[in-house]
Amino acid sequence: MRKFQRDSHSVSTHQTVTPTIKLNTGRKTIIIDTTDQKLSAHSGQALFWGFLYLRKFRSVLETVMPYVPKSPNALRPVEIALTFIGGILAGANKLTRIAQLRQDPHP
Repeated sequence: MRKFQRDSHSVSTHQTVTPTIKLNTGRKTIIIDTTDQKLSAHSGQALFWGFLYLRKFRSVLETVMPYVPKSPNALRPVEIALTFIGGILAGANKLTRIAQLRQDPHP
């Protein structure tokens, strides 16, 4: 039996640069463009939430999570889900790290 020698592909594919992105948030327009500066965590969150806003993600969640709590102080399930997503994006790798976002007083 002969072993076939495979060529390793060390050449990466050409990366294209996305043209300027404009997010209309209603009152303001956020312009996203390329830069040589370092990005903050806030800019990544803003881009992600702007994308979900354009896709009407909140209304999709409301249709699949229709439960309305009876207490006026309770958070709606949609708000809890969005908080969970935001916590994961911010670097939380455990549910206990997201628990600090709750409105309950800490002991």
